[in-house]
Amino acid sequence: HHAQLLASGSAPVDLMISLEMIGYFSDVSNSQDFPWVGLRLMYPTVGNFIAIVSRPADWRQTRALKSHMQGASPLPVHSINAPPWVPGIDLSDHRSYWAEGIPALMVTDTAFYRNDQYHQPGDVASRLDYRRMGHVVQGVFAFITRPVGKSCTSTVMSESTNTSASMSRWGRTNRSPRRGVQRRPASRRASA
Repeated sequence: HHAQLLASGSAPVDLMISLEMIGYFSDVSNSQDFPWVGLRLMYPTVGNFIAIVSRPADWRQTRALKSHMQGASPLPVHSINAPPWVPGIDLSDHRSYWAEGIPALMVTDTAFYRNDQYHQPGDVASRLDYRRMGHVVQGVFAFITRPVGKSCTSTVMSESTNTSASMSRWGRTNRSPRRGVQRRPASRRASA
């Protein structure tokens, strides 16, 4: 398991970012649902935003990622730091990293809380908004390529396809024996 490998000391990681369902957006009123009705008072009911989801312990990382994403594109970005017992908070790969003591965030379009065809026959590529999905990637890229010294020595990315990779600021990496895991030489580690 990748999180266990990292926790064993194979590579220092300060933050894992899970890209979980980042392409479905809706500009229709009341297109966004929530696990608790009370969240409607705090978050938009139009599903035209991306969410950063994590536990309270990772609030600094959440705030930093949110700030970079907001500065990199016009896409609205909202965040929540809540305990894992709140429905939906731990529904992705980031949960495994929490279990190993590694800070982790989920970037999501909120999946089934917005997309009524999630994992259904109508969940097809033509329903995705590639322009806004590009804004999500642009924002995450702005965060992982920020200047050295802005916290986080290494960032692990995970897509909903369960692939993981350390993101290299210089575009050069050393491929490890484990499929999908990349490591930078120690002398070249960046603040990502």
